[in-house]
Amino acid sequence: SPNGGETIVQGQGTTLHYSGGNFGLYVGIAAETATMNADPSDHILGWVWSTAPGDRTIGWDGKTLCGFPGCNSTTTKWTIGPGKYKVIASSHNEFGKTYLYDPATGKLGNFDLSDAPFSVVPAPTPTITVVSPNGGEAYKHGDAITITWEAKSIASKLVNIRLLKAGAFYTTIASNVPQSADSGLFLYNWTVPTLTPASDYTIEISDAANSSVKDASDGQFRIAANATLQIYGPNGGETAMRGFSAL
Repeated sequence: SPNGGETIVQGQGTTLHYSGGNFGLYVGIAAETATMNADPSDHILGWVWSTAPGDRTIGWDGKTLCGFPGCNSTTTKWTIGPGKYKVIASSHNEFGKTYLYDPATGKLGNFDLSDAPFSVVPAPTPTITVVSPNGGEAYKHGDAITITWEAKSIASKLVNIRLLKAGAFYTTIASNVPQSADSGLFLYNWTVPTLTPASDYTIEISDAANSSVKDASDGQFRIAANATLQIYGPNGGETAMRGFSAL
């Protein structure tokens, strides 16, 4: 496997499963046009791994291929784009020789292909969208605010939350805030600290592993000064006569 009909997302990884072989076994990726009744050499796009025969699995990221016999620290690597492909597994024949096709005899070698093509699709673009506060709100010191955002395909499942003032960094609210999944609607509870009263604050949320994936409030919100009341007089120690007004 994959043996036809599966969908592999590039970068998220999949497992190639195979069994059999003699002496050694080589696993690669071929174009969907490769067939079992013709020389597949011109259809092979690259190799993934070489290993001992048997019932085995190897990991593949859905894009990286290498020269024969497979990826290691010395082989040249390249990537394939989205499309339809087949897995090819090749092994030695009963005489210990490895070939896909023998032009001298016209015989095919010891190999197998996926029964049908599988699909490789691009990884979804990660996005973050601030939901609230998103502009027009008013808060004061001590208020409990629920910061809410929508995330899509944030592989790290961690975000940083910052407070901006006039579009510039003002203070960090929280770092490495965990998400329960890579996508969904998430929240963080924040108590407004002592801040300079102003009407030009926004929230910025970014992927903790990739700060270029971020979003900020669409509009600015206000942090107001706490209302105060003070008695100036009488404030203690004064004497007043009944019937007289005290100013």
